[in-house]
Amino acid sequence: MYYPFQSQGEWSLAKFLAENLTQTQIKRFLALPWLIWRDAEEVVQSLFGNPIFGANMMFDPILVMTALGREYSEWFPAHEAHRIQDSLPDGATITPVTRMTGGLEMHPLFISIGLKHSVDTGSMMLDPHGHLWHCFMPLVAWTADLPEQLMIACVSKSASPVTEATHKQFGDVHRQSSHTSNLTLQHIEQVTWNVHPWDNLNSFQRQAKMLQLNGICLPFWRNWLFVNPSTFLLPEILHTCHKFFFDHVLPWCKVLLGDELNVRFKCHHKHIAVRHFVSSISHVKQMTGREHCDIQCTIIPMIAGCVPPWFLHAVCTLISFIYQAQSPVHTDSSVEAMELSLHEFHTHKDAIIEARARMTKSGGVKDDFLIPKLELFHSFAEAIHNSGGLIQYTADHPFQHTNKGKDFVDQSMWQFDMYSLIHSSDIPLINTVSMEEEEITTANPMLAWMRLTCH
Repeated sequence: MYYPFQSQGEWSLAKFLAENLTQTQIKRFLALPWLIWRDAEEVVQSLFGNPIFGANMMFDPILVMTALGREYSEWFPAHEAHRIQDSLPDGATITPVTRMTGGLEMHPLFISIGLKHSVDTGSMMLDPHGHLWHCFMPLVAWTADLPEQLMIACVSKSASPVTEATHKQFGDVHRQSSHTSNLTLQHIEQVTWNVHPWDNLNSFQRQAKMLQLNGICLPFWRNWLFVNPSTFLLPEILHTCHKFFFDHVLPWCKVLLGDELNVRFKCHHKHIAVRHFVSSISHVKQMTGREHCDIQCTIIPMIAGCVPPWFLHAVCTLISFIYQAQSPVHTDSSVEAMELSLHEFHTHKDAIIEARARMTKSGGVKDDFLIPKLELFHSFAEAIHNSGGLIQYTADHPFQHTNKGKDFVDQSMWQFDMYSLIHSSDIPLINTVSMEEEEITTANPMLAWMRLTCH
């Protein structure tokens, strides 16, 4: 009746907060230390044993081969699932929730915070059929933007969170070696051996900075089995690709075209499924990932004829790379094609500098490509091989299906208020459910799964 709450009391509290407090006030209230802490392991056990997913459980890594090579889609066909499974005791399994097939929106879910004991020794869990499994719950993916990735990897802003590249190597053509957890821990140990942070924090931070560290001495992942930040910190499509396009590629085009770019977007012929910017792209009130994608769709024809040919080619190959990276299913050949697009950009990127399109904030011309997110592009291929399609981990994905501009609290309340909605409305129950179906399923992925599997 009050799912996902345990009682009417919890449901009433959520309803009261949503109706009487702002989202900022709710966050402050939920941060109070006396509130109940929910055990993440209990959450995984509930999901693992949910009969709704019983017919769609997967317990073993799989290998999918096609004429184009090995297939990488979900996490289980990728390399990491096989590596971790081979390292587990006989009879143990990695804990999945469900798989993403047939166009359904559910995908593998791995909850790791507060599960260190379970990762080290495993936990016994019942599946939806009543069978007991020895389950391990490793941290396999962490969706974060670049600043959070740097914080988790314990490296400074002048280093890459997933490779050994430093600031002067951000524009290199080739990828640097992976920045492993062992290397980070060795550097931290080296600094603490000279000066302990509790003895002299300022000196510790200075020495840590010399080794491209951010000063964290006890990473939360330091003793976890199967955990490596260079593997679980996956490229995030929204911030790494779309935001990169908005922060760099689009300004390059604006420098060369000026107001002509706005004129071209305003004069663009209307077409179904293509965004028409009536007030030009410089006057959009709120730029989100959606607008970034819409501009990407037409940026090449918009600048064609007004920029040097090799500049156009460089931008085109970069846009191709971004599109190829978003494929939900990859093969060895598609990953190779994606890498080729990135290599083509690096081959012709000097045309952007020659066109004096890369500018500083003060108006000067830059003659380099020392861009942190550009360096992250080199890790896309390895991330796909290790963890499957990157689109399933993007922070942009949950908001693609949001209706009527509701934020998370509003969406959640459609589910939490369902009981009162049914009993306070004169509309027949079946009509009520039909009208609110979309709003409810956006807040509860289990209901979305049930809805799609029943159609």
